[in-house]
Amino acid sequence: EVNTARALADYWIARILGRPLPEGSRTEVIEFMAQGRNPDVRLRLSDDDVRSRLVTMVSLIALGPHALWR
Repeated sequence: EVNTARALADYWIARILGRPLPEGSRTEVIEFMAQGRNPDVRLRLSDDDVRSRLVTMVSLIALGPHALWR
């Protein structure tokens, strides 16, 4: 199930970019979603804060420099 910061980041990176991000950029996305917490801990997707971060994370991936490189 896609419900940890790491899994959510990897899911959306693959969906939006169709390829992996460089490790440093991937780590930044995961850390943003985790917000200082363990990136492998299950997140409550019904939590407004988590949902807001998810929307922002997807936007960061879609609008980031790696999305412009094809």
